[in-house]
Amino acid sequence: MTTTQLFADTVFKGANIVTVDPALPRAEALAIRGGLFVGVGSDNDIEGLIGPGTTVRDMRGKTIIPGLIDAHIHVLSSGTRHVMAADCDQRSIADIQAVLRERVADADRGDWIQGFKFDDTKTRESRFLNKADLDAVTTELPIMVSHRAGHVYYLNTVALEEAGYNNESDDPPGGRLGRDPATGELDGVIYERAVEPLRASLPQVTAETRRQGLKTICGMLGAAGLTSVHDAMVSDLEINSYQEGHDNGDLALRVYMLAGRAHFPALRDAGMKSGFGNDRLRLGGIKMVSDGAIAARTAYLS
Repeated sequence: MTTTQLFADTVFKGANIVTVDPALPRAEALAIRGGLFVGVGSDNDIEGLIGPGTTVRDMRGKTIIPGLIDAHIHVLSSGTRHVMAADCDQRSIADIQAVLRERVADADRGDWIQGFKFDDTKTRESRFLNKADLDAVTTELPIMVSHRAGHVYYLNTVALEEAGYNNESDDPPGGRLGRDPATGELDGVIYERAVEPLRASLPQVTAETRRQGLKTICGMLGAAGLTSVHDAMVSDLEINSYQEGHDNGDLALRVYMLAGRAHFPALRDAGMKSGFGNDRLRLGGIKMVSDGAIAARTAYLS
């Protein structure tokens, strides 16, 4: 039923609305004013909220549901990767090589070729990438592809050399170097903290890249029905980018930020507490990692 006699900014009519309200599980119209719902019910119930300045949208044949919430997602880092890296969510290794070659064609000498969203379970081959797969793309530029889980990485020969790894290298603390079971040679797969030697070599993410990434990912997630997200492990620079996006209108999501553990002392000493912010951008808890990931097969399992 209507909650006020003032006119709405926007009214949706004729829809199949899933309200998630046991008292009124279904409705056909809703009214919005100032970003808030001011009426939900039948078309007739909402009629009184339609004024000369109200935008009325006919939604017959369409379903409206509440905005979805993703409670564990890496929003801003995913956005920047869409700007900087090739999308390796492909159905075959040949397709992955093709999108990486597109990056090679536009690269300059010394540039890194990066890929992300690789998922071995979604390829026809159903296996990890290896050094030979990536050497087939280029033997001149370093390549690093990240697994979708974010705990395993795949390097070509040039990238392995950049990291200082060779067949005689020991596994680093907190990480592991993948090896060919037949020869014992490095196969190009590196696990968990074995990626650390590469951090300084990889291209740095600029403030402009984060700005572009935020706009990109907000559009993608919004199109998928997400309206609220918990960004699991943000850096101080990402917190800055979120605030800038909030101020300039680029932030189209409600974001609950989980800060990386390295920032806990600074937040604590500044007197910051979980919940600081507003209904669009809010500081949440602290993200800590003590083990690997299931999808990447690096977590400890009994």
